[in-house]
Amino acid sequence: MAYSSQVVRCLRLLKKFDPNEFQLKSTASNYKFGKKGQATNQVLELPLENCIYDMISAEGTEGITLVEIGKRLGHNNSKRLHKRVSSMLKKFNPTWEAEVPDKTSQYQVWT
Repeated sequence: MAYSSQVVRCLRLLKKFDPNEFQLKSTASNYKFGKKGQATNQVLELPLENCIYDMISAEGTEGITLVEIGKRLGHNNSKRLHKRVSSMLKKFNPTWEAEVPDKTSQYQVWT
């Protein structure tokens, strides 16, 4: 079998899917408010900002460029990614600096 070098995006479940976990379950706290809720033990994804910060933090003092972050996330809109990372400056306080290697500015970000 020959493998191609293309990246294939897919979603992998962390554990076997069990439809019984999505059945409505009643709890005492739900009856206090007169509501029936759905109690599940599913794993939730972190917001994208947290994932980006984890990538930046994992690179340490060397940092990572916004281009590399975009590649890892499969994000093809550099302006939107730039806005998202710049909005993270107040919340996470990363350091970033513009570099101009080939007539285009790239931002290096580190914690």
